[in-house]
Amino acid sequence: TFTEGMPASVMRVAQMFPNQKFALLDGIIEEPLPNTYSAAFRDSEMTFLAGIFAGLVTSSDLPGANEENVVGLIAGDTYPAMTNIMRPYFELGVATVNPSAKVLFGVVGSWSDPSRGRELAAKQFDAGADIILSIAGGSGVGVIEEASVRGRYVITVDSNLIPLNPKVILASFLKHIDRLVSKTIAKAKAGELLFGSSERVGIAEGMIDYTHDDPYFLSNVPAEIRAELAKWFEVLKDSEAPSPKNE
Repeated sequence: TFTEGMPASVMRVAQMFPNQKFALLDGIIEEPLPNTYSAAFRDSEMTFLAGIFAGLVTSSDLPGANEENVVGLIAGDTYPAMTNIMRPYFELGVATVNPSAKVLFGVVGSWSDPSRGRELAAKQFDAGADIILSIAGGSGVGVIEEASVRGRYVITVDSNLIPLNPKVILASFLKHIDRLVSKTIAKAKAGELLFGSSERVGIAEGMIDYTHDDPYFLSNVPAEIRAELAKWFEVLKDSEAPSPKNE
């Protein structure tokens, strides 16, 4: 699992053992050493798509969608990727399809506090949100529980969590860490891994995806929303996500 401290830790160890090669996945070493390789996901693509989806759902006639154009984002903690990439790109995605929508933001302060996650979700639902993007780790369990009680919706990230509660979790936006690990190992074995470099991977490389073929997604999400999301997925496959105004 990626943490903000991993690049510095890998760099420190790589300097101690210059003859050993190191690969960091789901994190970027900004100034790589000759014996390091790193690859990170384009979180901008993942959260922009999630914003597109949230903006479409909140204005839909789905049973759990209310008349308020309000969506939410709950984060496990504050960290540069959340502040500089995930939150602004989620907000941009929402505004792209629903300019009048309001985006609420909350921080749990822990990745393993479901009670606090549920409390924050309750506040956002009380404020009119009908769908929340949860990037909160174990704290997101509380978000899902509160959404279930309220008859509202949740979006999750990284892996497909829809089967946990198909009536609540409408979509998951995915990082294919399994593909990245497999590709990295294969390249290293073939002597093709470019040590001394770093790269970002996303939709174009088949590393960022969403649950487009999940049976619950297909049955619970209206066809017009699925079609619009698929259109934006193809757009991002060929070009980068637009930049938020505050970038």
